[in-house]
Amino acid sequence: MTIEVGPRRYPHESIPVPLLRDKRISYRARGIAARLLTNAPGFQMTAEAIARESPSEGRTAILTAMKELRMYGYAKVFRTQDEKGHWRTVTQISGWSEWESEPKSGKPTSVEPASRDRPPKSSSSSTKKNKEETTTTNEGLDWTFLSQLTKHERIVVVGKFHFLDLQQQQDLLDELAGALREKVIKGQWPAWLHALIDRAKKGIFQPNHALAIRAERDRRIKEAAKAEQKKSEAAERAARLADPSARARSKEIAAAALAEMRRS
Repeated sequence: MTIEVGPRRYPHESIPVPLLRDKRISYRARGIAARLLTNAPGFQMTAEAIARESPSEGRTAILTAMKELRMYGYAKVFRTQDEKGHWRTVTQISGWSEWESEPKSGKPTSVEPASRDRPPKSSSSSTKKNKEETTTTNEGLDWTFLSQLTKHERIVVVGKFHFLDLQQQQDLLDELAGALREKVIKGQWPAWLHALIDRAKKGIFQPNHALAIRAERDRRIKEAAKAEQKKSEAAERAARLADPSARARSKEIAAAALAEMRRS
């Protein structure tokens, strides 16, 4: 098995804390992941090479640990093509359980520098990156039922299905919201959503859990409209009562009606 370090999510990142604290994964798998992530992005190691670095961890133990990491979304298997057109299978590892970019084909890195030894990026490039993130919009989408997602996670999600029309994007968000509410997702939701997007690409996605979310959204919209109407009517009544001429006209109408009743 060839294992390649995936792209960093943040500059100078070595080993993310969420991975080390993920209680679903054994300490063996966390330790092996930590060892791999000290390499630079793109650097490759084999299971045999990792096993040679530890007297108590054989190749089978390494493969078992990598299976754990794949199960929870920290590693993923890809087929890549080099410059000569040769195909190979690579397991790419990331410190985060959601994938923001696909591996690039080409030659593996031939050196093993630690990521923290890299020269820091200039402040202007950091400012540019922050500006790009803040200008990435998702206008027109309703995130009411996915309030647990951070701003960064929303940007990542929109980046994954930006090629779909707005209605399809909303359907996928509602499907995710419904599935999370019903607790039917096994494993990490980013991987589950990625599979859903693939189905949408092929034109075979049919909303299921999204139906309940749609119904609740419609109910909330109707309730909000009724509340707004009542508020408007109440304001109109208050305005009439505050108008002296309106009060006088109301008294004249009531007096005329009473006089008519007495004459009859």
